[in-house]
Amino acid sequence: MSPKTKKWAPGWKTTQPRTRESNRDAFWAAFEDAAGQTIRARISAQELKDFGKPSTDLEQESLHTEQVLRAIVETYFTKHGMPSGEIEPADLGSDLQDLRTQFGDCP
Repeated sequence: MSPKTKKWAPGWKTTQPRTRESNRDAFWAAFEDAAGQTIRARISAQELKDFGKPSTDLEQESLHTEQVLRAIVETYFTKHGMPSGEIEPADLGSDLQDLRTQFGDCP
């Protein structure tokens, strides 16, 4: 299954959809697990480019960004558990390159 079509972090509900930070070239979204714990994930536009190029369609671009953020949440939570605050791609450590490669290999 392609990372772009995989249901990343399926047990997490989106509580704040992909949002562009004002005056910054970055995006964030918040997700809540079944226990009500919330994770906020953030990514810069430059970092997002490392996860493949989405469609030029605005809706598809938004979905791609949310899928990348969900993949970051799932990968982080699986390895490290609940974070104390916001997470970013760099927080994934050695798993970051593998995740980028998965998305980069998508058509």
